[in-house]
Order: sequence, then C-alpha cells, then structure tokens
Amino acid sequence: GTTRCAKPQISIGRIDELGILWWQTGCLEVFHNTIYGFDPTLDGYQALLYVTSGSSEIAIYNNLLVNTADCDVSPNLSTLRIADDVSQIVCDYNAYHATDDRAPMFHANGIYNTQLQWETYRAQNSFDANSPPPQALHLADPSREDFTLLENSVAVDAGTELVGVNDDFLGKAPDLGANESPHTRD
Repeated sequence: GTTRCAKPQISIGRIDELGILWWQTGCLEVFHNTIYGFDPTLDGYQALLYVTSGSSEIAIYNNLLVNTADCDVSPNLSTLRIADDVSQIVCDYNAYHATDDRAPMFHANGIYNTQLQWETYRAQNSFDANSPPPQALHLADPSREDFTLLENSVAVDAGTELVGVNDDFLGKAPDLGANESPHTRD
C-alpha cells in the first residue's frame, strides 16, 4: 500500500521555470506527472520537482522526470530536490533521466547525486526502491510535446496501483508518467 494524504493540497510554481514547486506545510501527493525539460537560461535552486522544508506527509509516485539541462550552461538545475528533512516523504515508482550525465539529478538532505550515483542516492534517502535506474525513457516525440511511452520504455507497467487514481490501467501495473500507453509487458 501507498501512503495517502487525508487532505492533499498542491501549489504549482511557474511551470516554464520550476516544474512542480511545493513550499507549503501540509500534505502533498505528486502522482502520474510527466515533467520534461528545463529553461536553459535558468540557474540556481530550480528543479523539475522541488519540495521545500516544513512539508509533511508527502507522497511522490508514478512520475516521469526528464532533465534536459546543459551543465555547461546551467550546472545547478536538479531533477528532484528535497530541502532538509526527508523523513515525512515517500518517493517510489518514478523514472528519471538526465540528458547530461553531469546534471545533479537528486538533491536531498543537502547532498547532490548525479544519475551515475543512483545507488548512493537510494541508500542515503531510502527512496525509489522500486524505481528503475535512470535511463533513456523512450518517449514518442518530446520535441513535439508527444510524451507517449514507446513499447520499449522502462516506464511501461512500472508503476504502483493508487486506488481511485489509476484504476483503469492496462497490463500488469500502471505506467509511469501522465499518460497510460497502449503497450503492456508480458
């Protein structure tokens, strides 16, 4: 079973700059999002998914996060950033990829890890035990904003069931990301 909030809330930052930014206290559920790209002119503390301190009861499941930042231009743009205390956060069944291996994929407890440091990140935070290692996610045509999963995507049937959220999935399990693909795993 997954952790569910009794009364979830969400605040969205400027999508073109921050992806999802949660700066409130309280409960947050981040389920089935596809967050792709970065504005290359930004730098600093931005991330595709950024949860600041003071939050509690946070559940992050079944998401696709693709960091396209060029580290020569914007070296500090993280894929997932969780400020300070991670004890109230569950994060699992997500797929990650950075087009630049040097990109800071994960920033939690003040520690940065790249996708090449996947196992270190998981051990430090007890996150993403059931998530596939970062890799190309095989999306149909991101340049045309078509984020449909292709048949060979690791995200097909890689999610977890969230009662009342993804009851109509195809295959053995829900897909990761915002859209259920027509493909299934045998």
